[in-house]
Amino acid sequence: MRAFALRMATFELLGVPAMNRDDQYLSHAADCHLMACMTRDEHERQTWLDMAQTWLQLVEQPKRTSLTPFDKNPSLSRADRNHFGNAA
Repeated sequence: MRAFALRMATFELLGVPAMNRDDQYLSHAADCHLMACMTRDEHERQTWLDMAQTWLQLVEQPKRTSLTPFDKNPSLSRADRNHFGNAA
């Protein structure tokens, strides 16, 4: 992850805005993939590839929205939801 830290330090020095979370995850995945390509040990290579895949899965996860009280209590009627401003 040294490559990532170096990139971030360069961004700061140049005044470039920081990367968003998905870009950071992609950067970590790329670093892991690079390390996998550089190692000669098959066990290490697989570990690096597994870590890269984990970073990529974090990027691919759908954005979760917070649940409202109505989502937590599906027994509320449509009228109750409309009354409280959460149209179904």
